[in-house]
Amino acid sequence: MAALRRALIASPLATLRGRVVLAALFAIVFVLSFKAFEAYYTEYPLPLLAGIAMAAVMYLPTLVALWFFDRREREPWPLVLFTVLSVIFFFGPVTSRSLGFIDQFFPSLWVVGFVEEFWKIAPLMLLLGFLPRAVGSTRDGLIYGALGGFGFAVLEFAANTSYDYFPEAGWGAFVNGIGRFNLIGTHSHVLWAATIGASIGWAASAGSGWKRYAVPLATYLAIALLHIFEDRGGNILSTMLGGALLEPLLHQLPDAEGFAQRHTVPILLWFGTVNVLLINVVVLPVLFVVLRRSGDTERRIIREQLARESDVVITRAELDGVNADRRWRTRSIDGLPRATARRIVQWQNELALLKAWLSRRTGDPDADAGVQALRRLIAGERSRPQPSGAARR
Repeated sequence: MAALRRALIASPLATLRGRVVLAALFAIVFVLSFKAFEAYYTEYPLPLLAGIAMAAVMYLPTLVALWFFDRREREPWPLVLFTVLSVIFFFGPVTSRSLGFIDQFFPSLWVVGFVEEFWKIAPLMLLLGFLPRAVGSTRDGLIYGALGGFGFAVLEFAANTSYDYFPEAGWGAFVNGIGRFNLIGTHSHVLWAATIGASIGWAASAGSGWKRYAVPLATYLAIALLHIFEDRGGNILSTMLGGALLEPLLHQLPDAEGFAQRHTVPILLWFGTVNVLLINVVVLPVLFVVLRRSGDTERRIIREQLARESDVVITRAELDGVNADRRWRTRSIDGLPRATARRIVQWQNELALLKAWLSRRTGDPDADAGVQALRRLIAGERSRPQPSGAARR
């Protein structure tokens, strides 16, 4: 909660007016989506909640990956929950209402990408508007975008299972539903929202200029069109490719048809995996590059900003560790208990990234209450007596 309080400093949400406006926005969304919300959560409530829990477990590798990518500066857990749950309970239902309204005039499949991609990143946009300190980098935008996509993927699986399959198959629908996952533990909704979110995070950390508006808009349009392509035939192409790759292997078996019938779920998982990889054949390399570059940027900022701090904030030995930090690692501090070292490293990183963000915004980070609070936290942690038997690095 302390990290959330620091994010609230000088934010619109720190004022009564900001909180009233945010509450009013959610009230409007809830009213607009009430019929869909009611249908989601009252017709088959237990199957829907079971589907949400099942999907969360099956897509757990996504959360593990996001936890790793977020290792240098952890996002406050209340904001993580806000992003996921706001999609599940508010922005998911309003998506259904939006598409239902469009269907009255023409098939919504032609615009489904624009609608769904907009509502998936709505939590990120709210954070950007009401808690701007929470989205200070490309990596922040990617994390919150992916969390919105995760919430959408979880709700979509639960809704499809509850309404399309549960009435006929009962609880067996959830056993069959395993075949609608894939072998890499993520979903195109996550990858698409992460890509848009990264572009928004980049824009939030960029200077002035037309690119900070053009890049997120172009990314949103490209992902929305890819989404429409997937729904309008891309999934058929991936199924054909998956079948073409699998068929030679099945033909080597004496009873290929019987084998396929006995192993329906693994085969469906194979098709789902091919679909995610094929549809995102461009998106995945883009995300890889974004993750590499955003990591390089974070390490550079941490090196530059902490080099200007006193020994109370970071010792010379610790600064050597900062300068030696490389990809795929989590920096630590030798000679301190693990928990203490982990807290100090997180606060040091948060301090560095906050100072860089404030330098772009105000030009005077040292006068900021959040910067001062982090310096006090680090100094206080160093002066606190440590347990005699604590594990040390």
